Amino acid sequence: MTLMRYLPLALALAIAPATAFATQETGGTGLAVTAGYGAIDGGASPISQVAIDVPTPASHLESDNDDNVWAASLSFFFNDHWAIDAWIAQGAQHSTEIDVEAGNDVPVAHFTTAPLAFTAQYHFAPLGRFKPFIGAGWHWTRVNDLGTNAAVTEIAGVDLRSDNGMTAVAGFDVAISEGWFARGEARWMDWSTEATVDGAQAASTNMDTTYYGVSLGYRF
Repeated sequence: MTLMRYLPLALALAIAPATAFATQETGGTGLAVTAGYGAIDGGASPISQVAIDVPTPASHLESDNDDNVWAASLSFFFNDHWAIDAWIAQGAQHSTEIDVEAGNDVPVAHFTTAPLAFTAQYHFAPLGRFKPFIGAGWHWTRVNDLGTNAAVTEIAGVDLRSDNGMTAVAGFDVAISEGWFARGEARWMDWSTEATVDGAQAASTNMDTTYYGVSLGYRF
């Protein structure tokens, strides 16, 4: 795990003391929008599940499925507690290469995953400046921008399938001033992708994506 994966959560905790003299955000019905930044852990790598020959006994496949992305959300509040939320994130980069111990690494493939999620959320009564919330719903994750190394013949004609599944979110809002708030959140998305080579199934991989991020929001 890299330090960048925990940076958004650390920033969220750092925001709280700075809001000690903030006023409480307005409740009731209305819209809320957020824009922020976070870290996505993309789970397993479908490319690494394909049988690929490596050049030496000491070589092995190595995947990087973590990335930092921008994200935004739009929520409609029915009352002080219940809301419907739409959330979208920038495409996260994934890559797989052959780690050659005594030479240069060999790129195998790269692609992006871009999630879009809809959740029903319950926002608890404020705890001072903090207002925690939880939610669950559905997401769709698009697999895009797939590129492969033609020299690795085992993945010639490879394709990856987009998918959908259940999602859950937990987080908290911190009041800053009238209407403005900071948010820290964690999201989990359950989905899988199928790798096909020339139309034939080569591997099915459970991705289980997680996201940790912070954002700045305004509630109208």
